[in-house]
Amino acid sequence: MSREATTRSSSLSQSGPPGILVKAQTPSKHPLGIRWDEEMIAEHDLLRGTRIPITEPKTPYNRERVDDEEPEEQPQAVDPSELAARLVQLEDSNTEQQKQVHQEKDFRERRKQHYNEFHQSKLMLQSLKDEDEDEE
Repeated sequence: MSREATTRSSSLSQSGPPGILVKAQTPSKHPLGIRWDEEMIAEHDLLRGTRIPITEPKTPYNRERVDDEEPEEQPQAVDPSELAARLVQLEDSNTEQQKQVHQEKDFRERRKQHYNEFHQSKLMLQSLKDEDEDEE
């Protein structure tokens, strides 16, 4: 092993360590510019028209009723008691919506108070300091 180490060190000392700023003297293997693979281009040109077209079914389209057409169902008479029941149900749902809006508004107010708590505590500490200064 010592013989190998000596040969390595002697080869390094003869050629010297490669410098950082020294450019490589080997010429580049690739010529400047673009090299096209003409064989592949010709093969692609031959295959260009041989692709299988994809046939897809038409997308289903729900045609809307044209205004000139007659409606499918004619409006019928409504029973007054059924109408009254629906109106009561509508009023109940309206009050539920109002309750929900009130709850959301109350929640927003409480959230503002919660996040404003730090500011309130700063003001309270400042007022306590002011009172202490006034007492002295």
